[in-house]
Amino acid sequence: MELPITLKVVGGLGNQMHGYVAAFVISRETKRDVVLDGRWLSWTGSNGSRKCLLPSITISETFTPVILKSIWAIKKGPLRRRLASIVAKIQSRNYAGGLNADKFGSAAEILEILQNDSSIQSISGYFSTWDWAEKAKQFEDYSCKISNISDDVTKIGEKGSNVIGVHVRLGDYLNHPDIFPIASEEYFLESIKLLQNNEKVPYWIYTDDLKNLKIKYPRLLSGSENFFTPKNISELETFYLLSCHSKLVISNSTFSSWAAHFSEIKQKTQIVCPSEYLVNKFIDTRPSHWLRLSMNPQR
Repeated sequence: MELPITLKVVGGLGNQMHGYVAAFVISRETKRDVVLDGRWLSWTGSNGSRKCLLPSITISETFTPVILKSIWAIKKGPLRRRLASIVAKIQSRNYAGGLNADKFGSAAEILEILQNDSSIQSISGYFSTWDWAEKAKQFEDYSCKISNISDDVTKIGEKGSNVIGVHVRLGDYLNHPDIFPIASEEYFLESIKLLQNNEKVPYWIYTDDLKNLKIKYPRLLSGSENFFTPKNISELETFYLLSCHSKLVISNSTFSSWAAHFSEIKQKTQIVCPSEYLVNKFIDTRPSHWLRLSMNPQR
């Protein structure tokens, strides 16, 4: 009997979804069980705030991997820094003999290795190429079901197909300008105009940083019918609501990209995404049919 493959869960929910969907494809293609290891997210995230949210998301009724939830973490202080250093050493040891997905350019390369070497027991990395999602769609039972959503939020989501959803990510991106470019207000306004197509379709804003949204995008905020922040809905509920919209304007974010992907599975969806993604060059493997607009469009 072959041992299961353990995948290291990394990052926020968007990056967690990259690994989750890759695990689904790997399990189907190799016929091996998968363990999703999210134990250390609370130690490797900022101030212990990251949690493994995958137990609340089902991508197939017949794919039920073992998911190891995040271990409670001290949020700040010297003891956290000391223990985080120990956690890093534990992770390094646990995944030292495994496969690093970031060293390969496609899902096919990784699958070929796994199919020919059953001794590999662990995989780390971000699985950020979108061909994992394309391969997952080839299986008839691939879907998306999000649990632990309140009735009130579900009712809001029922209205989503008649409203444009707009995801504006600012908070952590503003803290890392050397990595993440910030889309201009014109990008969002032009994207909304493109999806409205001369009709008065309202839009809702989803943001992680209302304070800076008010400063940087006053026209965008003033025209919105509604807005949502971490103060009134959770990260999981935000992801759910974004996936309910049939028209979406997303950020250069894995979070809203995956919400857009799951929206497409449920319904016919129009998606506008920024043509840029990172400050440095990147290989754009996002779906080719998504509409692309520059972060700084020329009027």
